[in-house]
Amino acid sequence: MAKVIGPLHSTSASGTIGKAITFGKNQAGAWVRGVYKKIYTKTESQDLVRYLFKLALDKWKTLNLDDFTLWSNVTKKGRWGRCQFMSEFLQNDCEEWPNFPIPQKTCPINITDKVVAYSEIISDLETLTGLVFCMTPSVFALKSGMEGIGGLALAGGDKWVVPIEDTVSDGMYHRTLVTAHELTHCLLDQHGLKYSINTKTLHETVAKECSIRVVEGELVPLYQYQGKTLSEWVPNPSC
Repeated sequence: MAKVIGPLHSTSASGTIGKAITFGKNQAGAWVRGVYKKIYTKTESQDLVRYLFKLALDKWKTLNLDDFTLWSNVTKKGRWGRCQFMSEFLQNDCEEWPNFPIPQKTCPINITDKVVAYSEIISDLETLTGLVFCMTPSVFALKSGMEGIGGLALAGGDKWVVPIEDTVSDGMYHRTLVTAHELTHCLLDQHGLKYSINTKTLHETVAKECSIRVVEGELVPLYQYQGKTLSEWVPNPSC
């Protein structure tokens, strides 16, 4: 690249002249070069890779806050949850795996039929809230001893619940409380009130209060949050 002093006999020059020569200036001084046109050099393979990465990223954007939390806690040290998710999604040929979007490395096990009084908890929540589950969430246990998520319980989206804490030694009261809490999140999600940063306070308050009333057997009157029933809060009261 040729550098010139006082191009065109002026103090400085910038821009293109006659679609042939471009002048400019940077920290090293003034410069001049010929005009060139960008040439499309991407191959079909490159286009395919970009397309697959876009599919993975679009799928990541559909996950909710609980899903993000789970992925961020199962990643390798120094790696973002999004990177881990996209890696698994691409390795799975951009197809959803069984129990998606639970990370495959967590070794999820469906324990729905082992949850004591599960159908009763669901029925009690429906009576208390005035909402019905559009689909019955499945319950999964994750591999124990995972760094960062021990002692937590997550409602993973609108289709499944993940009790991560030790539900064997915590006692019936606490197990029912945790299950009802996470099911409340799922119930709200299924009716369009997704768990996000903006709805976190509402979600957590409703889940806490409803789970307590379920374990205490206080199913009437109909639950209200800030003077309104949940049917008035959710975008889609019916399935």
